[in-house]
Amino acid sequence: MDNIVTKCLLIVSVLLSGVESYGEERPLQNVTVILKWFYQYQFAGIIMAKEKGFYSDAGLDVTILERDPSRDNIMEVVNGEAEYGIADSSILGYRERGEPVKILAPIFQHNAMVLIAKKSSGITSPYELIGKKVSYQEGIDDAIFSHVFRFADINVHEIKKVPMDFSYEKFISGDIDVIAAYITDQPHWIQKRGVELNIINPLSYGIDLYGDILFTSESEITSHPKRVEAMKKATIRGWHYAISHPDETIRIILEKYNTQSRLNADQLAYEAKTTKHLIESEFIPIGTVNPIKLASMARTMDSRLSEAQAQALAEEIVYDPNVTERRYGKYWKEVASGIVLMGLMIFGLVLYNRQLNYLVSLRTRHLEEAKKEAENATRAKQDFLANMSHEIRTPLNAILGFIPILEKRNTDSESKKYLGVIYKSGLSLLDIVNDILDFSKINGQKLLIESYPFDPCEEMEEIMLLFSSSAKGKGIDLLTFIDPNIPKCLMGDLTRIKQVMNNLLSNAIKFTPHNETIRIKIVYEDQSGTFKFAIRDSGIGMSEDEQKKIFHPFEQSDVSIARKYGGTGLGLAICKSLSDLMGGDIRVSSQTQKGSTFVFQVPLPVCTENPAVQMNRHYSELRYYPLLDPLSVNAIKLLEKYLDALGLERVKTAEEATLLVCSDKNLPNTALPVLMFTHSEDHVNREHLRIYPIASPLLPSAIIGILDTVLQQNSPA
Repeated sequence: MDNIVTKCLLIVSVLLSGVESYGEERPLQNVTVILKWFYQYQFAGIIMAKEKGFYSDAGLDVTILERDPSRDNIMEVVNGEAEYGIADSSILGYRERGEPVKILAPIFQHNAMVLIAKKSSGITSPYELIGKKVSYQEGIDDAIFSHVFRFADINVHEIKKVPMDFSYEKFISGDIDVIAAYITDQPHWIQKRGVELNIINPLSYGIDLYGDILFTSESEITSHPKRVEAMKKATIRGWHYAISHPDETIRIILEKYNTQSRLNADQLAYEAKTTKHLIESEFIPIGTVNPIKLASMARTMDSRLSEAQAQALAEEIVYDPNVTERRYGKYWKEVASGIVLMGLMIFGLVLYNRQLNYLVSLRTRHLEEAKKEAENATRAKQDFLANMSHEIRTPLNAILGFIPILEKRNTDSESKKYLGVIYKSGLSLLDIVNDILDFSKINGQKLLIESYPFDPCEEMEEIMLLFSSSAKGKGIDLLTFIDPNIPKCLMGDLTRIKQVMNNLLSNAIKFTPHNETIRIKIVYEDQSGTFKFAIRDSGIGMSEDEQKKIFHPFEQSDVSIARKYGGTGLGLAICKSLSDLMGGDIRVSSQTQKGSTFVFQVPLPVCTENPAVQMNRHYSELRYYPLLDPLSVNAIKLLEKYLDALGLERVKTAEEATLLVCSDKNLPNTALPVLMFTHSEDHVNREHLRIYPIASPLLPSAIIGILDTVLQQNSPA
């Protein structure tokens, strides 16, 4: 029992709170209405609806805007610049063109637009307009005057159209013969200036269209149906008040809405009287729409429309709050049939979808089984390849180990020659076996990348010394720059880094012709923590298509390369895989017959735990001067690059220098005739110089050793 009472009290409290909130004042909704002209009695109903609070009673805060004659006020509403507007019967033409406009309430049952001519002109009817200067707003007033011209069988091209002069001064001065005017006020205003007029009223020729019409857009009706109904009712209420209280209305217009400073009480009183006749509220309720008249107007405006089309246009353009309910009621059977048909289609689609899902799952299962079989077969082939490569390498190493022993014991030159061929062929075979073994490990994801500390400068010099002999054998000049400022200790997999570099160096020497140059640059980028190795040869080069294939396994840029230079086509593919595994990259740029440039880079952090200390060298007190020799200019420039990197100052004359950089052909023991001379006299004299030859290739350790020696010899005892 207590629970029932509690529930009842709760329901009552909810209802009371709802009633209380319903009684609270809600904020007014801001809307804008654009007039079809300037403020005057023509819009008295809208003005009074605002001034007497009819709009605010309906929950609306209405802003009334005068029309800008240079703009289309109907399109301003369509484009959302205002929610409501005042138009005339020309709005039918907009709807016929597809614009989403809706008539809410016709205010004037008769059109107020007329043509006026001076009485002295003798123009009294449309028949006398041919060849005359006629002024009206094109696109706005066409709806009414095109019917007048058609009635008189006048082609619009038979009159001289003149742009509208809204001041009417050109008409008064005689520059315009006939001009459009609003019958409620403009003829009266002109006659007050002493001009007698003849009025050509379309109504006299059976052309009876609606005058001012309150309209809106379809989007406003869809979004705010209650607001639309409130706006319509408040506006009609305002018109009833204005007609019943003309004096008060005139006073308010003069006090608050005389923005053009052209209105006066006499003129507004005349306009109020004529406006009342156009509205005819005594006989027809304000806002009443006659569908038959509207359809007739549509056919009058466009003779191409059939009766059915005109009737449909009239139905489409008129706002009716109950039209949605009537349409649903009319088509409920069609809607119900559509729902049933849609349900059957959905049911069929569900069954079809289930069948598809079953087939897809079945096919997926078959594909997964086939994939597993393929993976097992690939894994078996890789295991076989790795095992065979390992089994071949073991006896091959034994064979290569016994060859030097046989060479020492056998003094026969021919036998030694044969043993050399066997040894060289064995090394080539061992390289191939090693490549296959590495490739199988990479594919089988069994190759692990390690990380341990190493001295990059020392290791790079070792690689350069290793390849210098093979380069000298072909007369190839290895111009190598190893940045002496590389950190003393880096973390990475040195074995795999060397493997990539060895492959790139071997290829460069292999493809570079005799007596050419290979340029090598090894640096460390501190900001990104990247070790970078770049090598540029002057070999056969590659086309763009060939460059795309060289990193693929068993691919070479040209099939003839394998015949001429040998190789399996695995080297660069392994380099690419190794660089990827180490988080690095390898790329190539090349031109046919102009050589290739390979860049290998890999991120290597600097050692953090007990790193080797870089020697703190100070070479800034040393100054050098280069003496260029055309025979060794490249080597001298490379040496200059080292000296610049080590902080030595380059001077402009030999007399200023501590060191001279040049070559000396008189020293046959130096593989690369590049020397450094130290002197202590003002003039360069060979007798006072100390000579330091540098062997090929130029390496940082040799250069640093010489500089340290120079510093020690030049330092005071």
